[in-house]
Amino acid sequence: MANFSSKILGLAGVAMVFAGVSYGQTIQSCTTLSAQPGPLSLRAEGTTELVADGQFSCTNNGGASAGNGTVQLFMSAPVTSKLQTGSSSVTEATLFICATAAACAGTSGNTIPGPSTVYYGTVSGNSVSFANVSFPAATFGVHVSNISVNANAVTLGTTLTSVSAQALVSVNNTSATSGSAQTVGYVFKSLATPSLVATPNGTGSATVTAYTACSGNPLPSTGSLSTISFLVPVSEQGQGGFFKIGGSATSTAASEGGSYAGANGSGVASFGTRLQFSFGNIPSVATLYMPQNVTVVYQDNAGGTHTFTLTMVSGPTTGTLAATGVTASTATGAPGAGTSSGSWSGFAGSAGGNNTYYETYTASVAITPSNGTTATAVYEVAATDNSVIETADIPVWVSFGAGSITSATSAITVVEGYAPQAASASATTVPNFAPVTAPVLNGTTISLCSTSLLFPFVTSQLGFDTGIALSNTSADPFGTANSAGTCTLNFYGTGAPSPSTNVPAPGASQAAGSVNTFLLSSVAAGFQGYMIAQCNYQKGHGFAYIAYSLGQNSGTAMGYVAQVLNRVSGVSSETLSQ
Repeated sequence: MANFSSKILGLAGVAMVFAGVSYGQTIQSCTTLSAQPGPLSLRAEGTTELVADGQFSCTNNGGASAGNGTVQLFMSAPVTSKLQTGSSSVTEATLFICATAAACAGTSGNTIPGPSTVYYGTVSGNSVSFANVSFPAATFGVHVSNISVNANAVTLGTTLTSVSAQALVSVNNTSATSGSAQTVGYVFKSLATPSLVATPNGTGSATVTAYTACSGNPLPSTGSLSTISFLVPVSEQGQGGFFKIGGSATSTAASEGGSYAGANGSGVASFGTRLQFSFGNIPSVATLYMPQNVTVVYQDNAGGTHTFTLTMVSGPTTGTLAATGVTASTATGAPGAGTSSGSWSGFAGSAGGNNTYYETYTASVAITPSNGTTATAVYEVAATDNSVIETADIPVWVSFGAGSITSATSAITVVEGYAPQAASASATTVPNFAPVTAPVLNGTTISLCSTSLLFPFVTSQLGFDTGIALSNTSADPFGTANSAGTCTLNFYGTGAPSPSTNVPAPGASQAAGSVNTFLLSSVAAGFQGYMIAQCNYQKGHGFAYIAYSLGQNSGTAMGYVAQVLNRVSGVSSETLSQ
């Protein structure tokens, strides 16, 4: 393998111990052969990461009759090879004993080396044991497949460190080591740390579309990037090759399956690489929409093309690529198909190409909050190319009705990671990944409809009183979205009530087109100063009428229009209209 970054963790030594008991047998020597197909890249986020197959050649100087013994493999990380279907102890970890070392040397995929005998192991902590193993009476080959480890249990180092294997064979109080250690893998942080982006393939600065509750955001009819709420990127890190397809054990590099497909489902992955987007702080009346399929096609400067496709499935451990769990009622057809394109630098091929990419996405799917505020979307890798460091940007649309949100909300959040996520001890699938809770990305914000009104002088002292009128003028002939709401009053001066802020204005919620009137003395008797009314509807206006001894010869009165305070970036400005 090439292009290993400095942020690599290797596992410390791995030892393989063969112990057997047979009359007259002794193990003279064991020799380490090259791992098959070579050291594999292990995802630091993964708890069921496949290491390369271990291969050894051993010589037995025993009698003519082969004997039975035990083969035990020790790893420097917890072994997590999954249980075979219907078994409570026997796993997919597979041992081949071949008549010759050459017969074992080419083992890979679905091919059983021959002539050979196959054994399946049991796992305990960092070791795998194979019982009742029959050893030939001469030189023979040893091949171990389908060994998975919890790479997440190992702390990443700052230099490249290998995962290695070494054999120690003991029979009848005799033993032999295999000599040099065998490298079977390297551990990488494989998923790039995400941040919201403006344009696909990680180019451009972060951007998030903000909305106001009174205007709403109906689902757009097209999938143009200009209509999205935000983009969530997903990208491999380092040398790439971490996004894999599902299926049987045919390729240890491109498939999530094991290196050998054997008995009772051994070596067959539950699905391909899955990516999970966990959303939070979703208003209960809002719906998120994401495309059912995202495809990125790269063209290198040699004219070759490379395709990466993600398809939505129904959950972290449910649904398949053939049946995504998306029904006709949830596949909206809108925002619909969209396309984006740009340039990239990923290859140094011959001249004549254009080093471009384009990303396409199909009809969107509704992602409805499951408990009012959270939702999860899961994609599975449907096509991948290990020669490319693959990146896709998943568009998200946030839709809600005008005036449907009436209480303050925080920014919609998203946490990205692999799926499924479970503690290693409780994992039931391959692949499986450690739970992820960070980083939390802040997406779209939805601001309440609001108007702040300044009444610069009001009084209810010394026989004076002030009449207040609050008008909800969101009903107008200009197409403004009607919004209803209430107002709170904040008093600054002498004789203020307690509490002096966030005092509910008399009257119930104001409908669009209504006026709420009351006397200052009904909420703040004996007060004199200024008042700010905060109304959670748009297009609010106010009027104050200060009166003294109305109906008397000495009576007097005056009125004024409240000033509208517009808040921009924490600074208020005053206007007389909206």
